[in-house]
Amino acid sequence: MDAWSGEDLAQVVLAGDREAGQAVVTAVAASACVRQMITYKRSDLLLRIASLRRERREEFAVVIARETGKPIRLACIEVGCTISGWEKGAEEVSRERG
Repeated sequence: MDAWSGEDLAQVVLAGDREAGQAVVTAVAASACVRQMITYKRSDLLLRIASLRRERREEFAVVIARETGKPIRLACIEVGCTISGWEKGAEEVSRERG
């Protein structure tokens, strides 16, 4: 819902117990798959997410601004922070431990 006008922004489908359970099963399987990835592939995956966010930065910012009523400038900063977070994650995954 648009924070200022009250207008619906989109329609969403609510998940039931069955869909929520399937989402958990899928997430656990994906987690196991990612844990087995070679470090540089995990890093590449996180960088790809950051890149996709960057490509759609304006679109994300518009949605955030409309949902929250934030000025677009602040919404852009918020999106930038998420991009930085994914990039930092990619950097951290690449570090040798131990």
